[in-house]
Amino acid sequence: KNRQMSSLRDEIQAALARRFLTVHLDDYCEARPRISDGNPATPRSARVAAAPKTEPGVLLAQRLNDAASADRPVLVWIGPRDPAKILPNTLFFAVHRSGGFCNKKARAELEKAGIIVGIGPACSNAAGGSSHVLEALDVPPELWQGVLRVSLSIDTTAKDAAAFVDAFTAIAASPKVLGD
Repeated sequence: KNRQMSSLRDEIQAALARRFLTVHLDDYCEARPRISDGNPATPRSARVAAAPKTEPGVLLAQRLNDAASADRPVLVWIGPRDPAKILPNTLFFAVHRSGGFCNKKARAELEKAGIIVGIGPACSNAAGGSSHVLEALDVPPELWQGVLRVSLSIDTTAKDAAAFVDAFTAIAASPKVLGD
């Protein structure tokens, strides 16, 4: 069953890669030094302020800015690149586009199409502050409002996956989901 979900997850990821410019956060974060004072409660902003600016972070910003200037949504895959190191039933990504992207509006539009997705990580902050999960994954704050989580089940079919890809493609380009 895990193999079935992994296969479907990979098919969805490939279909989205054919329709959107995609980047993988791992490609831009691996070379960035981890800054830690040994206290997991230290906010990312404090760690980033202490960190030297590195080329990978500059490259990610440039890639996103180039795509935004062309008014193309960009999908930024979050998590390990190695599919063996991620859950077989989960796609986790952020959308970046000119004018911003509101994941709450996108979720509402997908729900109108009968598709349920999550926003942000599964572990969220009830207080509505910054996400410790997104901070730990080194997701740049400018992407936080674009984070979506798609979960599959053993009952998810190829037809369901295709419906998600089609609906999401239309919604991601729609002015209805522009950021606030």
